[in-house]
Amino acid sequence: MILDFPSYDAFQLTLASGLIPAEMLSSKVRFGVTEKGRVFVECKEKLTRDSISALVDLGIAKRRTGVKLLTETASCWMEILPLQQTDIIAGERLPVVFDLPSGEAVGEVVTEMLRLGNDRQSYRVLVNGDSSRVLLRVTGPPYYSLLRAVESGGNPCLVRAYIERSARVWIEVGCIHPFAGKLKPSRNKLLLIRRGEPWELIPDGPFRDIYESLEFDLPDEPTVLADAELDSKMQVALQLV
Repeated sequence: MILDFPSYDAFQLTLASGLIPAEMLSSKVRFGVTEKGRVFVECKEKLTRDSISALVDLGIAKRRTGVKLLTETASCWMEILPLQQTDIIAGERLPVVFDLPSGEAVGEVVTEMLRLGNDRQSYRVLVNGDSSRVLLRVTGPPYYSLLRAVESGGNPCLVRAYIERSARVWIEVGCIHPFAGKLKPSRNKLLLIRRGEPWELIPDGPFRDIYESLEFDLPDEPTVLADAELDSKMQVALQLV
């Protein structure tokens, strides 16, 4: 059975109504969205007659066919809802995680933060095969750095930043999910949610202080001093005791 929602609002209302069993909501699902915002979701398990009747009252139709409408896959029903834009939050004690491609970008961001007076930085390196990326955790990052992440437009080659909206749920800066406070990632994992991309679970783990990996290259200047021998031998008087 395919459920036909007239809009994202109707879909969100259905998730909040409790008409869909929790086990079904947290399972992998196929769905599709039309250009006009109509949402189609595959419902593999049977719903009770009362639930179906209540859904119809909300303006939601059920289809027996229409598999071609299901063009995408989500890890759960909540992932189908797009992020909503919100104000950029900043504060001296606010921890923010920057997601950076490995390489020069990491040094540029770290140096920029240090230049602006923030050394409360720690990092993790995540490796997947031949590719790697760095998570840089900064407490109270400069507003400029947050704005830079927002203006990257979700380009994975640029800076991205996340704020923890609930326990172990990190959402891209400038965005919010309607059910952020209800999302519960698996134990020992963090959930990263970003605009226009699938949700990502990563292993939870410690961050290392940024000073552990900093090196300062000093200029190579010519030296004026050189090694030499003593002008005379050192005389040491011996004494029996």
